[in-house]
Amino acid sequence: MMLPTLLAQANLGGGFTPPGGENTTFVPSNLDSAEGVFTTGSNLISYIFTFLTVFAGIMFLYQFIRGALAWISAGGDQKKISEARDMITQGVIGLVIVIAAYSIIGLISTVLGLDLLNPGQQLLELVPQPI
Repeated sequence: MMLPTLLAQANLGGGFTPPGGENTTFVPSNLDSAEGVFTTGSNLISYIFTFLTVFAGIMFLYQFIRGALAWISAGGDQKKISEARDMITQGVIGLVIVIAAYSIIGLISTVLGLDLLNPGQQLLELVPQPI
């Protein structure tokens, strides 16, 4: 009964710090220049791509496990086994589509010489630089 209270009051390792250090913020201080704005936009787009890729992987795992559990609990019923197989197949197809889309974007950016997965750098090259 007393152990949770003691653990809650304990200072184990000093807590967590963000990857950039103690004074890390999402909004940079140099938003008055084009470089600061495009870097922030590029980081935001990169975070969105990363989130969607991770979300697709989690959805694949969910669909795969759901189909596997449905297959296990089918009890020999061919209709339920077929539905479970379809769930697993749809999950695999979705994952293949996500990986193919990412690969195609990478291939197109290599062929065209553009960094499509880093749009902030492309926008910076369009902004006139002071001499």
